[in-house]
Amino acid sequence: MVEMVGVVGMVEMVEIVGIVEVGHYKCPLYVGHETLEVKMGIPVKFSNWMSRVGFVPESENLNIMMDAKATTCAQSNYWWVAPSNKDRKTWFIAAGPKPKTKEDSSLTSFQIKKTGDSLKGYKIVYCPKGKDCINVGIVKDKNGVRRLVLSSKPFPVVFVKAT
Repeated sequence: MVEMVGVVGMVEMVEIVGIVEVGHYKCPLYVGHETLEVKMGIPVKFSNWMSRVGFVPESENLNIMMDAKATTCAQSNYWWVAPSNKDRKTWFIAAGPKPKTKEDSSLTSFQIKKTGDSLKGYKIVYCPKGKDCINVGIVKDKNGVRRLVLSSKPFPVVFVKAT
């Protein structure tokens, strides 16, 4: 299991149409950036890469699953790409069910790539067809919540083994 330093947490998204209310929560949940630097966020697991090597490869399609306890939205641990209903130009990283092999790959195919800067960090990209990838970045909403979105500006991450 690998943890992305300060990256993931689940946040409510209230402006999406067609969400199901469960109590005072809304589904689906969206992936956000942990605001406190001292918090490590939620560990993630990578799966479903084709080469079957014993490590998480760069530049190969994979699924990302948050290693979180059950949420108000049943089985919402896998990363998905979901559109905003406000402008259709913003695509959020949402938490959803386990993708079905080959059926859901266009909305759940991510890759890890080096950022190319001096920090030797990584970035996560969304690759709907295995190429022509789009960076996963950050956008701050009107309430100051930092959400993961598809973006021209990547959000650099560092991976640390989760304990």
